[in-house]
Amino acid sequence: MTGRRHLVRAEGVDDVELDDEVLLWSGTELHLLSGGAAPVWRATDGVSTLDEIITATANSAGVDRAVVEPETVDVIDRLQRAGLVEEHPGSPGPRWTVPPGTGWVRDGDVVVVSRHGSGARDALSPTAARIFELAWSGLGLGDLVDTVAAEFRDAPPHLEDAVTALLAQLEAGGYLRRTGTQ
Repeated sequence: MTGRRHLVRAEGVDDVELDDEVLLWSGTELHLLSGGAAPVWRATDGVSTLDEIITATANSAGVDRAVVEPETVDVIDRLQRAGLVEEHPGSPGPRWTVPPGTGWVRDGDVVVVSRHGSGARDALSPTAARIFELAWSGLGLGDLVDTVAAEFRDAPPHLEDAVTALLAQLEAGGYLRRTGTQ
C-alpha cells in the first residue's frame, strides 16, 4: 500500500446521505454503502491519500487505525472495481471539496449550486459548471487547468488566472471549500 495513492470519487457519481448509510448513483446503478463502507466514502474527498482515508475512518469510528485498515482497503478496492472511486496521481496545488450544507445538481449544460438554509443559489455557465465538477472530483489546480484547456480548445492563454478567480468566487459563495495542497 502506498501512502501517496490519492483517491477521487469518479466523475458523475452522485451521493445522498441516509443516516448511517450513503446511497450512490453512478448514472446506471444504485449502490448502498452501509457499515464500514459509508465512512470510507465520506473520507474519500479527492484530497486524501489512502493512508489519510484509513486514519479518518479510524477516527470516525473511535478506534485504532489497525482495526479498520484491512476493511478500508477492501472497501476502496470494491469501490474502484465498481467504477465509483479512481486512483489519481494528483498534481501539486490546492484542492477543493463541496462543504456540508451545499447542494448541486446538473441541469442540462449548467450546474445549479445552493447553500441549504440560506436561500443562496447560482446557476453556473457550462464552462464554470465543468470547472466546478472537476474541482469537486478532487483534481489539483494544475490538472484542473490542463483538463479545461484540453476540453475547451478556445480557452484563453491566461486560463489558470481565470480558473483561479472562478474558484475563489465559488469559495467566497460557500459552494467550494479549499482542502489543502498535495
